[in-house]
Amino acid sequence: MNVHFVCFSNTFRSRLANTYANSLQLPSVTFSSSGIQADKNPNGPITWYAQRIIQKNKLTPFEKLQWTQTTEALLQEQDIVIFMTTSLYEDAQKLFTCNGTYKIFDINDIDVDDASSYDEFLEAMRISDAIFEEIKQKVQNLVKELA
Repeated sequence: MNVHFVCFSNTFRSRLANTYANSLQLPSVTFSSSGIQADKNPNGPITWYAQRIIQKNKLTPFEKLQWTQTTEALLQEQDIVIFMTTSLYEDAQKLFTCNGTYKIFDINDIDVDDASSYDEFLEAMRISDAIFEEIKQKVQNLVKELA
């Protein structure tokens, strides 16, 4: 079974979901991720706060090293596509044919790349950690559904 996570730039939410899901090492499930506008992303290969979470949770063996642009062909190869928000799903519907099974995690993005003070960095870490906890819970629920 192929499960694919989609967010905007594939540098935070979908990458964390993909990395965490891969860490569970489910033998019959392949996890992947992409972003509907990853090719326009200003963040480089991954956001600093996503990489921080991956390293903090010892997930580096399960992460991919670069973002992936969502394409119609990529979506068509998936058994389940999970969009991080309803608006991402709606945007993807305008760009691609999304006829397969899909789910919406309803996990909002954050934009903290402009953090410049100590307090802003602490807040970015707090928010991103909370989002990762939400992602982990939703991935765990998904795994239970797939069992």
